[in-house]
Amino acid sequence: MPHPFVLDIDPSASRVLVSGDAFTLTIHLIGAAIAQAPYLIHALGVAGQLGFSREQRQFSVTGVTQERTLGNDDWQSIYTIRDGVYQPLDPAPLYPPPVPETVRLRLVTPLRIKRDGHFLGARDLTAGDLVQALYRRLRSLNSLQNGDPSAFNLRNLSRDPAVLRLYPQWLHWHEWTRYSSRQDTLMQFGGLIGEFDLDGSALATFWSALWLGQWTHVGKGTAFGLGGYRLSANYEGDQMERKVAITDDGETRVENTDLWRQQ
Repeated sequence: MPHPFVLDIDPSASRVLVSGDAFTLTIHLIGAAIAQAPYLIHALGVAGQLGFSREQRQFSVTGVTQERTLGNDDWQSIYTIRDGVYQPLDPAPLYPPPVPETVRLRLVTPLRIKRDGHFLGARDLTAGDLVQALYRRLRSLNSLQNGDPSAFNLRNLSRDPAVLRLYPQWLHWHEWTRYSSRQDTLMQFGGLIGEFDLDGSALATFWSALWLGQWTHVGKGTAFGLGGYRLSANYEGDQMERKVAITDDGETRVENTDLWRQQ
């Protein structure tokens, strides 16, 4: 059963905070979980009093903002500790941008996808692996929220690898360590990070799912923020620099190539 929330982690954020520092925690709530936001705010307030990390550092929730339109980066305050009033925004309709000729996908947090019981490395990942994992993720979320899971039926996916191609720009395995207070131990959540391009005749078919996956994440450990990615669309006539990363025995060689799309 998938969790109806996703931590959106910024790997570039400071990992060292001193007393008085402010930090931002971004959480994506999905479906019916959106209506439970007041309980989440309260739970975070209680957690702040109890403290987190090994040192039990305390924090307080000073305010909450909500993105008015998904992907537009237009955030509006819906709660402050000063007035204590929660005023949510009505969810806006989802409007994916036009289908590009090529899309570049940047893995923000480690991507953990399994095939035949094994996690896929940089040499193994294909466009089919990514789309299948994303369809499974969206299908299970749709089922949980009483939606229409048939829109993400794996049987409808083409088995022809030529319809959607993956071109690595740079891609490698990255070990990510987190501390589990419940188990009082360090845990490894390694996965793929990097960038790659996707194109092909099936891109239009998968485009809405790829776009939505930026907020649902994909693969294993999504509730912890793993499998997060961002898309950059390239339309016909755009200039695109492609870096082909080849990994041999743990070493990565990068070749730069300037590509021009045909008008």
